Amino acid sequence: MPVSQDASGAGLIALLASGGSLLLALNAGRKRRLLDDTPVSKALGVFVGEVEVEGVCVRRDPFISYLAEKPCVLYSWSVDEHWRRARQETYTDDKGRTRTRTVIDTGSDTVASGGETGGFYIQDDTGYVWVNPEGADLDTLTMFDQHVDRDDPLYYDKGPDDAVEGSTGERSFTESGLVIGTPLFVRGRASERPDIVAAQIKHEDKADMFIITPRKAADISEGKANRLRPLACRRLRLCRWLRRCPYGRGPSRNRADRAAYWPRPLPICGQRRLGSGWSSTVSPACAIASGRRHR
Repeated sequence: MPVSQDASGAGLIALLASGGSLLLALNAGRKRRLLDDTPVSKALGVFVGEVEVEGVCVRRDPFISYLAEKPCVLYSWSVDEHWRRARQETYTDDKGRTRTRTVIDTGSDTVASGGETGGFYIQDDTGYVWVNPEGADLDTLTMFDQHVDRDDPLYYDKGPDDAVEGSTGERSFTESGLVIGTPLFVRGRASERPDIVAAQIKHEDKADMFIITPRKAADISEGKANRLRPLACRRLRLCRWLRRCPYGRGPSRNRADRAAYWPRPLPICGQRRLGSGWSSTVSPACAIASGRRHR
């Protein structure tokens, strides 16, 4: 008896999802190894290629942030005005009659926003390295976060005079950025500056990654490891589901019939032979989920 199309479709979806989870896990693992294997360089010793540097961010002409009014190398801000609006909704009750009711919606609209960004230096005890943050995976810090009503001077001093429809008279003011002197970790590809004989770090298509963050390198590596574990666990669950999928069961136990209709299920962490290249790649990811390395 042939296997149902529904079962085969579900198996295909699970197989594709399993493969996608595996690729994401392998990519996270590869980036973690790159972070762990690349030593942190001093500014004076930065070379052309993939580098990691740590230091504080500085800029000769710092920006002054709009809300916190602090000197920054970059920042962004927004003002959100909260609203409450009523609308009429038509529905059918349990007796099949058409009714109308009033529904109250709540939300907020961004009524003002802005920011400034530009290149800056990473400074350590040996010197400076120029960093262009455009295109980076950038982490910033919250510098300002206040929720006020119309009685607060901030409401109109830093926000527009107009009101949105259904305004509750409340606004949220938020701002994030990097204040001068913030310790940063930068991972990217260094190249020679076009204007002077010095190194710079900026976005390049051939770069493995471009990260600017106030976190430590060890914290980033651990974060990627934590991301890898659930992906590996997800793949394990999908593989086990595939092993129980109906395409391997039913009245027909003929191996040729099953093979002609659908491939055999993926092995779970080397429990079946898949080839040296694949099994050596899969096993480390699965070992993270199971707490041990399979042989």
